[in-house]
Amino acid sequence: MLNIILLIIKVFALILLVLLCTLLFLVLVILLVPVRYHVYIEHGEKFYIRGTFSWLLHILHGNFDRKTSKFHIKVRLFGFVLYDNARVKTHKRPVRNRSRFNIRRKEKTTQFRKTTEEIKQDVEIDFDKKKNERIDKAANKDANIKETTSEKTIIKEVTDTEANIDEINIDEANIDEANIDETNIDEATDTETNIDETNARETYIKEVNIEETDIADNKFIRNKNSEKKKDRKNNNQENKQIDVDRLKSDKEEDAQSKKTIFTRLLDKVKKWINNILDLKRKINLLVDFIKDDINKQGFHLTFYSIRNLLKHILPRRLKSRLIFGTGDPCSTGQILGILGILYGIYGESINIEADFENIRFEGEHDIKGRIRIGTILIIIIKLVLDKRFKEFKRNIKTLKEAL
Repeated sequence: MLNIILLIIKVFALILLVLLCTLLFLVLVILLVPVRYHVYIEHGEKFYIRGTFSWLLHILHGNFDRKTSKFHIKVRLFGFVLYDNARVKTHKRPVRNRSRFNIRRKEKTTQFRKTTEEIKQDVEIDFDKKKNERIDKAANKDANIKETTSEKTIIKEVTDTEANIDEINIDEANIDEANIDETNIDEATDTETNIDETNARETYIKEVNIEETDIADNKFIRNKNSEKKKDRKNNNQENKQIDVDRLKSDKEEDAQSKKTIFTRLLDKVKKWINNILDLKRKINLLVDFIKDDINKQGFHLTFYSIRNLLKHILPRRLKSRLIFGTGDPCSTGQILGILGILYGIYGESINIEADFENIRFEGEHDIKGRIRIGTILIIIIKLVLDKRFKEFKRNIKTLKEAL
């Protein structure tokens, strides 16, 4: 029994060891096997770029190019396409049961199929409907004609009766006018005598009222003149006081404006002085930060780690031909001197030509290199775990807070 238990434990231990070894192997492969890249660039009248990258004997392989405005990328794993941005997406339709589909199709076809007898019946029904419609239209037309004739006869009778009524009314009106003239003559004589008496009374009353109103108007005019004189005196006094107040306010405003101009100048001078003192303080802090030995060491460490990263990522093999020109001989010469540094790194693989007369930027570049993930991680881990770099980071934070 114990032997069986021990055998089971051994089997489980071996399985765990195998799994751990495979994991370690995969991690080492990912870290140590480099990703190789090859890029070809051509620029001038047209821009063209083509490149490939591969990992672990082309198990993971990808290529990209840009011939037109679109950028094409394709990635494969074990020969199978993982990603392709130029692939047309096709939506798969769901598969239907053939038996159900056939039944529905038969039902649709039977609905549309009709016998000859049914077609004849439909035609006869349509013909009868059209015939009935025509008969109804003819009957409606006859009824409308009869109605119009009856309306015309009624209108004639009405006009005749209206003419007779008008003649009768004219005769009655003439008789009434004759009676009214006789009565008006008697009434006119009585009203004339009454009007003379009333006119005499009204003229007397008007004369008396005119005398009273003249007296009242004179009193009102005198009172008005006295009030106007009083108002003028008050207005003159008020105007004098307003002028005095204005003079006082103008003097106060002039004094305040002089004070504000002086205070503004003082504030500006104070601000300038404070800015200069603040600038001096910041410069002193920066100088102290740069002079510190720990900060110097941290700066050197970060600089060398970045340089090592770039040296690892940058291409190992380069074939380049470049023709450039800015149109100004002075600036082209300066740029040529700066680009001459590349001769010390890549040697004869670079061919740079300068055009001192025309504006040009043409060339062909063939680049090959490799990137190992393990080396990048080692450089970053070394930098992060170093005590000098940690102190350098803290000092940068304190400097930011102080500034």
